[in-house]
Amino acid sequence: MKLSFSIQNWDGIEWQEFCDVAKDTKMKGVEMYDLESPIFQGKSTPTNPEYASATRRHLQNAELSIPCVDTVKDFTSEDFLSEFTEAMEVAVNLSVPSISVHTTCEDHDTCVEALTILLEMSDGFPVTILVETVGTYADTALLRELLNEFADDQELAANWNMYATCAEADEDPETTITNLGAYVHHVHIHDYSKAGDTIRPELIGEGELPLKELMNALRSVNYDGFISLQWDPAWIEGIDEIEIILTHFHSCMRRFRPTRYNLKHLQWNKSHTGPGPDRHQVHDARLHENVLPVPGRRRRVRESARFPRRQSRQQGHHLGHQRPGLVPDVLGRHEDRRGPRHHEHRLQDPRSGVPAPSVGYPYACHDRRLPGLQLRGDHE
Repeated sequence: MKLSFSIQNWDGIEWQEFCDVAKDTKMKGVEMYDLESPIFQGKSTPTNPEYASATRRHLQNAELSIPCVDTVKDFTSEDFLSEFTEAMEVAVNLSVPSISVHTTCEDHDTCVEALTILLEMSDGFPVTILVETVGTYADTALLRELLNEFADDQELAANWNMYATCAEADEDPETTITNLGAYVHHVHIHDYSKAGDTIRPELIGEGELPLKELMNALRSVNYDGFISLQWDPAWIEGIDEIEIILTHFHSCMRRFRPTRYNLKHLQWNKSHTGPGPDRHQVHDARLHENVLPVPGRRRRVRESARFPRRQSRQQGHHLGHQRPGLVPDVLGRHEDRRGPRHHEHRLQDPRSGVPAPSVGYPYACHDRRLPGLQLRGDHE
């Protein structure tokens, strides 16, 4: 799974510091929030169109991305269009795939009208509008009805705020994923604990948020997006360091299996000769036996490849000196205990026709014919 965090509530930290912290804590993304904040004011900020290519290159080199731009105002308010226009410009320049919007308006027709205008503004741009499950649409059944009004439009989806659906709407993960399903394109998360009517924020994994059920719900729809942490350093006294929060977040989430487990939607053919779902996995026992090498065979080949190198290290080889380890044979010649090299002659008695023992001549200069015998082969 891909983990990221929102810069919301982290005041006094520059953009470069956010990127450095994300890389050090093994995050994969940094989520933008409130483009009117001081961090995005100035000529050298990442939202400056003149530095867009440099910002994209820097993020790519750091293996980071910007998964989403969060807006601040209600998308049904009159002054929201100016904020959305700025967010669209930043998203297009920095290749951000989505913009998250939210509302507290309970009138269905008003929300449909506002989203229609936003979709017209984003038409033709590679940006998806995400409606967050907060406020009115923490009830995901209502959000499903809203999204179904634009079922033919691929530029509208959902941003699942797990805290809002579980703590505020009292929905279990199964109900939420049943209502939204493949509409979920982004996830916001932070933990909590309840004491009566009071809800208190907690570190991830230390509260009442059902993480296991939530991850199983995402896995059921093969989710491949970001899971983004939202945190306010003022929530817990004494825990206000961003490095501590993100390190704990990564350590907690690594316990769960990836939410996307089918890397490729491919199936075997009838004869099991086609590619499988993952080229690094072998799902057929017969194919497994044929593909993997035999350990013994590889070891024998490796030893035979080393044998010539051991011979080439013999003393005096390059000077033509006689090698050590030679013993006299029955014919008075010299034969190597390890076998003949270079010229190997088979001697034969012309009267009896019985071959003589194999004689090894290390070098051609040592080749001397014996009286009464003849060489068989090219030297006859």
